[in-house]
Amino acid sequence: MLDGIKGVVFDLDGTLIDSMNVWEQSDRDLIESYGHKVPVDFFSSISGMTGIQILEYIIKRFKIKASVQELTQKLLERINYRFMNLVGEKPNSMKFIKYLHDKGIKIAIATNNSRPLTIEILKKFGVYSYVSSIRTCGELKKPKPLPDVYIYACRDLGLDPKVCLSFEDLPVGLQSAQEAGLRTCAVKDAFSDPYDSLKRSIADYYISDFDQVINGTYECLTRTI
Repeated sequence: MLDGIKGVVFDLDGTLIDSMNVWEQSDRDLIESYGHKVPVDFFSSISGMTGIQILEYIIKRFKIKASVQELTQKLLERINYRFMNLVGEKPNSMKFIKYLHDKGIKIAIATNNSRPLTIEILKKFGVYSYVSSIRTCGELKKPKPLPDVYIYACRDLGLDPKVCLSFEDLPVGLQSAQEAGLRTCAVKDAFSDPYDSLKRSIADYYISDFDQVINGTYECLTRTI
């Protein structure tokens, strides 16, 4: 998988860290802190909304007497606590980052998460110094599956996307990387299990543990590679 690869660009949530339930649990905690139960249809109702739109929806639906700014602060406190205290790494992900660094392969992050939190997470796991670039969809205002976050990450590394490899846990991320011209490896994650077939149809490779890249036991999904 790494033959000819000079740079690797990682998604963060669900790819390097086991964090995809953080957002749902934080929303749930916030709503319950105001004495409300979370309806069964709540998370389907907010699908596709931006963070601000979700908070506005919470205020309106549950008749909460608080501003968006107040809810933002309370939600961020819950999110940050979970990320820094409860979230673990995906199997051997940090070991793999160190492995790439030792081989002289450049490393970047392309994430929907915020830059400050991304930096803190990388520092928490001791790999921040190995990362040459962090690009966020929020800063670019170009969400995945648009390719911009990957295009800019490869540009930061000074590399053609054709010699870069991406790791992603969601179909939209794989589409983003593929559109930018990178090779793609899908990472198994419980949150995205319902989309596993779609992930496999997009990606060049598939893993459930980053050690599979090191020892060569990954799945190759395309015959042209």
